[in-house]
Amino acid sequence: MKDSDLQALTTDINSISLSNSTVLYKSTAPGLPLLVIDSPLCNAVLSPYGAQLLEFKPKDKAPLLWLSPKAVFEQGVPIRGGIPLCAPWFGPHPTDSQKPNHGFVRNNDWTVKSIEEFANGEVKLDFLFDTQDTEAETYDYCFQLKLSMTLGDSVKLALTVVNLGGDEMPFSWAFHTYFAINHLDATRVTGLTREEYLDQTDALTPCIQAKDITFTNEVDRVYQGIGEEQSILCDREGVTIADVKGSCCPSAIVWNPYTELAAKMKDIGPNGHLQFICVERGAVFNDSWRIKSMSSMTAELQLQS
Repeated sequence: MKDSDLQALTTDINSISLSNSTVLYKSTAPGLPLLVIDSPLCNAVLSPYGAQLLEFKPKDKAPLLWLSPKAVFEQGVPIRGGIPLCAPWFGPHPTDSQKPNHGFVRNNDWTVKSIEEFANGEVKLDFLFDTQDTEAETYDYCFQLKLSMTLGDSVKLALTVVNLGGDEMPFSWAFHTYFAINHLDATRVTGLTREEYLDQTDALTPCIQAKDITFTNEVDRVYQGIGEEQSILCDREGVTIADVKGSCCPSAIVWNPYTELAAKMKDIGPNGHLQFICVERGAVFNDSWRIKSMSSMTAELQLQS
């Protein structure tokens, strides 16, 4: 999407301005265009590349999301942090290791269809991605994604997937949310106790979550068929970092790479793991969607600090 088209959309919106990753994050030129929100309710930064919310901070509160200081802003490379959308598959492609990890929609430009500013201070952005415009040879199915993002004192996301083909379409996806934290050793996730999970650090071994999730080593767990709500707490600060509520998001993935893996990841680096945890919601593995021809499915996610 051209900068001139983005500029035209923001002209009459008081709380949004157009910027660039070279300006905001000192990235390598030419960088990526970014939308900057300064509304009565929040501050935020969004990237049309990947339709990705990079930063979000309710007014008078701590930042909700983590964006890596080492994030790369280049075409074809995922941006580390915020809320990337993993789709149309989660993790490695099931049959072709040459295809990108976590699908391709986070590594492509989306179209910003509309921007609205409401009297209550909320701002709503609608994004569109259509495989008829790109990636036609990467996936065996033709689909369209519609992502609505409403930003106020919370983050509200609504994802609609439309199957444009003649056959039923498998679709696996996740909002890969990076939550900003200050004290990893005092951070815990509630709402998944007594749930079964698959441990991705141990060849997908099935386990039962005996108590709240804490982070004393690498954590990479997939929970399926779970309840709608989870919370992230910091015991040292005595605060709730975030409440997570998903509708039609039957899966949760909890991830932190911890010391050894983080040090090997160029866009995280040594001690980067101390600054975030991921609590993702979506539909993966046995929860993956199967969407009938010319039909759609919709999911919603709300994040509240």
